[in-house]
Amino acid sequence: MTTYRCCDEYEEYRRHQWNIRQSRAGFLKTAVGAIAVGTMGPNFFINSALADSVARSSAPGGPVLVIIQLQGGNDGLNTIVPYGSGLYYSDRPSIAVPEKNVLAIDGMVGMHPNLSGLKALYDKGQVAVLQGVGYPNPDRSHFRSTSIWETADVTGTSQTGWIGRYLDATFTGDTNPFTAVALGATVPPTLLAKNVPVTSVESVNTYKFQINQTAAPAIMKAYETMYSPSKTGSLPAYLGLVKHAGANAEQGVHDLQGVATRYTPSVQYPQNPLARELQLVAQIITAELGARVFHVTLGGFDDHAAEVYQHANLMKDLGDSVSAFYADLTAQSKADDVLTMTFSEFGRRVKENAGRGTDHGTAAPLFIVGTRIKGGLYGQDPVLSSLDDNGDLMYGTDFRSVYGTVLDKWMGSSSSAVLGGSYESLGFL
Repeated sequence: MTTYRCCDEYEEYRRHQWNIRQSRAGFLKTAVGAIAVGTMGPNFFINSALADSVARSSAPGGPVLVIIQLQGGNDGLNTIVPYGSGLYYSDRPSIAVPEKNVLAIDGMVGMHPNLSGLKALYDKGQVAVLQGVGYPNPDRSHFRSTSIWETADVTGTSQTGWIGRYLDATFTGDTNPFTAVALGATVPPTLLAKNVPVTSVESVNTYKFQINQTAAPAIMKAYETMYSPSKTGSLPAYLGLVKHAGANAEQGVHDLQGVATRYTPSVQYPQNPLARELQLVAQIITAELGARVFHVTLGGFDDHAAEVYQHANLMKDLGDSVSAFYADLTAQSKADDVLTMTFSEFGRRVKENAGRGTDHGTAAPLFIVGTRIKGGLYGQDPVLSSLDDNGDLMYGTDFRSVYGTVLDKWMGSSSSAVLGGSYESLGFL
């Protein structure tokens, strides 16, 4: 049996992501770093000559994709519970969700009881549950499997994220800093592009120039002079890039600072980190800044021990936060524009471990949420009597089919160009 050194592995993963971000941000930090923007951002990751003339601009009113990353490996069997299988209860004598508590979808599976907010949306036909999502020859390393999901590249050679490639294919030349937004201090690899700037935002209040207010007028005037995009044609390409990046940063600060005056939440969001990030997403969507993609994260799913309480709390955060988010979007007349999808690097092993938790597994369900989807169950329910040699579930739906369906049918892009191949189109759109 394979042994995983999770703490060491997570540290390796964090160092790898830090190195990626530092290398991409290093040039701009040096060039435009005289005035700090935000506490740790916003971060503009730019690898191409934005000094070129603008090819297009992301205008408001188009489809929006919100990606929720369930970081750490979500236990799919305690999320969509196969309560109709006796093997589920014999394999998990301590951590199985009691049948009486399951929010039944049909006679075989149902949602974790703390997903009541999501179940209410499911009952309205606004949630698709995609069962058994994974990929061939699954990797049970957090680091490797997360990278595969982020890049949609099972070979591990891609330097851009799958959304980053979508951005490059669709918005190259677009100088709108809010076309793609990561909620948090850094931009995740999923959004890394070669030719399109991506912004990270922690809050409206921290997304601003951090300067001494007494000297602010003089400093900002100097900044505007230094980074004005005018007369870039005679400049070297790298200076043109810097000027455009600086001007975009200034405009981005101006635009986002005005968001608060144009948005009032219509619901009371739960008090948890995911809900706060989704409320900021709703705020930016309502402001019509031309955003097309958002990335938010809910961490803590690496529950090798004491899963019952940890996973239950995360399920409540997920269900209640997504429910509030869509209630708010509906009141703001924006719900029809927004599709939300979840992903996690892998599921968990079928049998519980000695710590009353679960070890790294393979396939798991994911959620698609939206008012214009075809809700319901998709794919085969987990077959607990037919496992692989490691005691893990067999995948039935390639995750690239999910991505491809979203790209083709929601984002209006060419999935084959982004994913490097064609995959089965799924019926939720």
